[in-house]
Amino acid sequence: MKLSEKGIIIRKAVESDLRQIYLSVKEMPLFINAGFTAEKLAELFMSENSIILTAARKKKILGFIAGNRDEKKSFIQYLFVNEKFRGSGIGSALIEKYLIRGKKSGAEDFFIALPENNMESLNFCIKKGFSREENRVILRKKEN
Repeated sequence: MKLSEKGIIIRKAVESDLRQIYLSVKEMPLFINAGFTAEKLAELFMSENSIILTAARKKKILGFIAGNRDEKKSFIQYLFVNEKFRGSGIGSALIEKYLIRGKKSGAEDFFIALPENNMESLNFCIKKGFSREENRVILRKKEN
């Protein structure tokens, strides 16, 4: 079943989404360790080089992806899907739409940094076409 058939849409984040995005992850160690704050989220939202997309059903945010572009490189800083909706295709759809928007803005290389012990996210990103470089867990996807 497609996400749209479930009433889930992937869309560009709007300002009113920011509070819900922040509240959904603010106490998660993964986001705390990554330096995620309301101020950083707002700053990223205001940047002309940022891409922030949400997966939403009605007015509820079920997931989001956020990153920025620096010339031909795009850095995915945050990716989150509500635990209840993992495996439903939301993460895949968020990455796909992010890559499309990134390419339209001129990005050719896409990077995402993951904690070493997050094998679920690592395997997910590798399935989405990212590759591991060197001994670090920085995943890269080259788009032409």
